[in-house]
This record gives sequence, structure tokens and C-alpha cells, in this order.
Amino acid sequence: MSSHREEDAEMKEIEITMDTGEIGEFVYNRLVEEGMAPSANEVEMLSHIFFDFLIEKSVIRENDDE
Repeated sequence: MSSHREEDAEMKEIEITMDTGEIGEFVYNRLVEEGMAPSANEVEMLSHIFFDFLIEKSVIRENDDE
């Protein structure tokens, strides 16, 4: 579990780039390592769900430049 402390508020913002394809590849590889055989559709769905979760938690921002 994670907790928010006052000192966390002073963290610097950094810019990273990631997309659902990159997340999908990571998710697929991890599921295969765990002995699962996910379909491409399942991996794509999980990638989008995880991406949306990161946006909801304000970990990332969606870039509308594309």
C-alpha cells in the first residue's frame, strides 16, 4: 500500500511517453510468464483498461497531439 506524505507534494514532474501497444506487449509477456495464453483481443482490452487506470490516478496524462 502506498500513502501520500507532505514531502511527496514536492516531487518533480517528468515527461515519459507510453502507449497502449507498449503496455500490451508488457502485459502479454507477463501473462505468458505466468503460464497464461491471452488472446490479442484480451491483451488489447487489458492494455486500455490499465492505461485508463493510470490516467484516473493522475500517474499519466493523455497526449492529444496525435
